[in-house]
Amino acid sequence: MEKPVLALSELQRGGHVQKFSVAADQVLPLRVDLQPLFPHGGLKRGTVVQTTSSVLTLAMLGEATTQGSWAVVVGSPELGLAAAREHGVALERLVVVQRPPLEQAPTVIAALIDALDIVVIGSRLLQRSVDARRLSARARERGCVLISGGGWLEGPDISLHVISQTFLGMSEGHGHLASWTMDVETSGRGAASRPRRAQILLAGAMEARDMEAAVRTGDDEAATPRKEGRLVPDRISADRVSAERISVERVPLERVS
Repeated sequence: MEKPVLALSELQRGGHVQKFSVAADQVLPLRVDLQPLFPHGGLKRGTVVQTTSSVLTLAMLGEATTQGSWAVVVGSPELGLAAAREHGVALERLVVVQRPPLEQAPTVIAALIDALDIVVIGSRLLQRSVDARRLSARARERGCVLISGGGWLEGPDISLHVISQTFLGMSEGHGHLASWTMDVETSGRGAASRPRRAQILLAGAMEARDMEAAVRTGDDEAATPRKEGRLVPDRISADRVSAERISVERVPLERVS
């Protein structure tokens, strides 16, 4: 089946773009262990969040996409799809845009802000403070959450910093990863000006724990890792976005081996 390609101009009604989303709340949901880091307990629409950790970025996308929000990753090839699925990201509501030329990046990002709930922006994709300022204002107007991979030139509303990480279960040259925890601290402005701290338990640890419990109860099927196909989200070239055309997969995604 051919993927529907929608022009943003066709979605404009009364000067506003209708988003690909069923999430109408002003605060998008987060997984429970991330909630203490945010003053509103979730991702407030219109704000800019910054973190250099790709793992934290994926963790922030999981709950929101599962509950109906659409997210796009632009210019961040380091965000792997397998890892995204492990962190609970609903790949059927994830759009991937290739890294655009720097001179086109502001136009590409502006088009995505108009259409989607969460826009993840690759590190140092913007080169001018004025572009960051305009995109921040556009996100506030459209109710979009921006997540920057680093180098946001106008000062984000909230920044997430990895203070330390703990890995258990692995020794020198042998063993299996049983637990991976990350201590995270925030800085920011306004409601996020007071530093907050939380410990995040990452997906690998939870999977290991579930498998261990299955072994203890004799559930061989649950204790055996399954080799599944890989879900592939729709990928869009930057020039299609800059021409104000966005392709959104609305049918079950192709499963490949």
